[in-house]
Amino acid sequence: MSSRPLTTNARANAPNARRIPAGDIEGLVNRRILRFFADRAQLFEATGPWVPDIAEQEKLLGYADGFAERWNGLAPPELRSAISN
Repeated sequence: MSSRPLTTNARANAPNARRIPAGDIEGLVNRRILRFFADRAQLFEATGPWVPDIAEQEKLLGYADGFAERWNGLAPPELRSAISN
């Protein structure tokens, strides 16, 4: 069920509705993205079919390593930009 009834009506009108704070969802997404970029095997599996050249794969994995190292230091607007691009 949508959370809209919780924002526009009383809780009694939507007893089964659930709300999850945006910060909790953003934190979960950020941690998952960081784990993805830090996991070379997972990256290789995800990109290998589209990047068959070993040199290009290593370049891509190196870029991902650097991105993973910088991830926690990015400000929220930079995180949003990185995710949406």
